[in-house]
Amino acid sequence: MTRAKYYRYATVGVLVLGIIALFVNHSLHGETKRMGFIVGFDEPAMMEGVQVLLFQKNGQVLELGKTDGGGFLDVEVDLLRDKGRVILFCQEGFFCGGFLVGEHDFFEYRERYIELAPLVWQ
Repeated sequence: MTRAKYYRYATVGVLVLGIIALFVNHSLHGETKRMGFIVGFDEPAMMEGVQVLLFQKNGQVLELGKTDGGGFLDVEVDLLRDKGRVILFCQEGFFCGGFLVGEHDFFEYRERYIELAPLVWQ
């Protein structure tokens, strides 16, 4: 490989990495920061209609919505950071599951997956 080709490939590589870095930076630090939650049970099965509640620092409970057909719901990060204490996922026939919003690594990821365990009646 000639020196000119090497520099050309290196320049293209640096440009591609720069574009990727800008995209990632924009998606993580854009003005409308959102965190996605995926709710499932028995890994491949995503749960539609799971009620998502935010227990706020002031003691009030805010219903954030219900998961869609893919078991997904996204929430504004600022709402979680400013007001949230616990986010809870509940579905009839299943134990509720949740996250402590104040955990040290909670905001490091833009998506969280949670699996709910079914209730067993005997």
